[in-house]
Amino acid sequence: MVDTLELEGLFWRPDASDRRMPGRLLFDVTDGARLTIIEPSLTLDGLGMKLDDGSVRFVGIAGSEVLTLERCYISGLSTKSNGLIQRQYRVSIILTGAHFGVGESLDFSGVSVQLTDLVQWVGRSSLSIDLRPKDEPGEAQGVKVRYLSLSPIEADSKDGSIAVKFSGRWQTDFFSKFEVEHKCAIDYRFHRLQPLANIIGICTSLRNLVTICVRAPAAIHDTRLVHPDLDRPVSLHMQWIGSGSRREQDIVHRSKMPLTFDDIGGVEGIRSWLELANKYSQLVAMLVSHWYTPPLYQEQRYFNAVVAAEMLVRIRQKDNRVNLGAALEDLAQEVWRLFEPLVGDLKRWVREVVQTRDNNVVHPGLRGNKDGHRLYLLSESIYALVVFALLRECGVSIEALKKSHDHLYFKELAADLATSAEWSRGGRT
Repeated sequence: MVDTLELEGLFWRPDASDRRMPGRLLFDVTDGARLTIIEPSLTLDGLGMKLDDGSVRFVGIAGSEVLTLERCYISGLSTKSNGLIQRQYRVSIILTGAHFGVGESLDFSGVSVQLTDLVQWVGRSSLSIDLRPKDEPGEAQGVKVRYLSLSPIEADSKDGSIAVKFSGRWQTDFFSKFEVEHKCAIDYRFHRLQPLANIIGICTSLRNLVTICVRAPAAIHDTRLVHPDLDRPVSLHMQWIGSGSRREQDIVHRSKMPLTFDDIGGVEGIRSWLELANKYSQLVAMLVSHWYTPPLYQEQRYFNAVVAAEMLVRIRQKDNRVNLGAALEDLAQEVWRLFEPLVGDLKRWVREVVQTRDNNVVHPGLRGNKDGHRLYLLSESIYALVVFALLRECGVSIEALKKSHDHLYFKELAADLATSAEWSRGGRT
């Protein structure tokens, strides 16, 4: 994972290659990218920009890196005593490996994405490790590591072809160090060139899918773009929301994942999810936002889940006049075999969700200390309901989704919801 970049070199506007200025580019996965350009002039228009200008594109060369910096916004200006001017910019997107000129569209023919937990989620490895044990238990006399090439797992979509591809690497100093690594990436090749904004949306949708299945915030740690006029891929660096909360080594063991790659139907499941996520992009973003942002107030988490459920029914029915109670009942009946073990009495659960929503909106002063935990339980149950409904629409089978019932999270949530129901029947709603 590229957590940070610190590059010094020359930067210029693509239409002003004769005005190359020294500068420093800093990138941090949690804070984004900043560019500082040094101008040997007291004039404020050295680069033909003013403080109130919109975004611009810069290109540059820093060491061996060829850079394009897209959507740069001027954020500050300072003058040194020696007459040098430093301009600071916030950089939205860094592309390494190519220069793109003024007006040149950032359209690409493919993308390859690696995410945390992807190898474990897919559940296939090109590595085979054989241990030759000693007489003493727990010790090995020899270790044999083999790398076996795995064929891609592929599926066609209406826009191109999707594949899960595998690769590996190893390195050694032949004396004290030996490292071997198996990698996995989701590769999407398009029939027609796609703008960068669409590709970023695809990467976000893939990230959300892995996050939902793994129940941990997936982080994008490598993105390669394919351009038909370039011999090698272009690397994309940008500030993905919440990426700083996960590192590549903080993996989730496959046994702790509620749903795996095979459970959702493999690459066909990924294809269906991407088509669905495009239809429900705002809904999904709201549904999973708590995974990527700092801890939310329980009220915010609750309302995000409620609004996601309402949006799902609104989009399906193409009607903005949706009653929350009716919407929840419709969704629950759709996946009742999955949802009944979680909530039991549907009517009671719907009344509790609606009344809690009304209390939070109309009578916020009624909330007590215990309401925070109840809000959490209700939020999680609504989240599970919407996830079940979305995955069923993707074609994931009831039998596959029922595997999530064995997950410790599901069992604890069901038990806590039952306890909460007893508590609420005692007169404290």
